[in-house]
Amino acid sequence: MIKDGQLITSFNKQQLLKIMHKELIIHFQTTASFEQFVTNHAQSTIFSLTEKVAQEYKVIVRCMPENIAVFIKILASRSITNYSEIPFSLENHFMRFYTNKERAVAKWSYYN
Repeated sequence: MIKDGQLITSFNKQQLLKIMHKELIIHFQTTASFEQFVTNHAQSTIFSLTEKVAQEYKVIVRCMPENIAVFIKILASRSITNYSEIPFSLENHFMRFYTNKERAVAKWSYYN
């Protein structure tokens, strides 16, 4: 990726897809199932809870591809209504570099 005439990053798309974490949305059927999952797995080493929406019984988790099978086994003991993956997007990947650089410039400008 080139921004302002400078190379910011380069990558191999297939390699990036293999090493990138998966973001998954899980909707639970009941409050009890949602609360048990959140309580029992708050400090999991298999995945990380990135967002919890209690009123919708929904969580968003990040999981490395090699841990997906273990994660599915954990979910199998819960009552869920929906399970989906947030698709990987090159646009979102590159926007991380753009927004991080913009934040750094804004922060630097603020102090100078």
